[in-house]
Amino acid sequence: MRAGLLTERIDVLKPVVTVNDYGEETTDWQNIYTTKARLVHTGGNRMNVNDEIFYSYTKTFQIRNYVPV
Repeated sequence: MRAGLLTERIDVLKPVVTVNDYGEETTDWQNIYTTKARLVHTGGNRMNVNDEIFYSYTKTFQIRNYVPV
């Protein structure tokens, strides 16, 4: 894969569950690392589902995977 094709910047997040004073669990998202990616359109079409127009597209994300320093 050529690195010049990875034009989109994405963040990889992980959920962190915290409990407040009332015992309520809330989910916060913590950024693990940022990397580059490429979005590739692999197919799709237009469908009529229950008299509504539905666009079903298939996308592929190609991500640069490396060990964060």
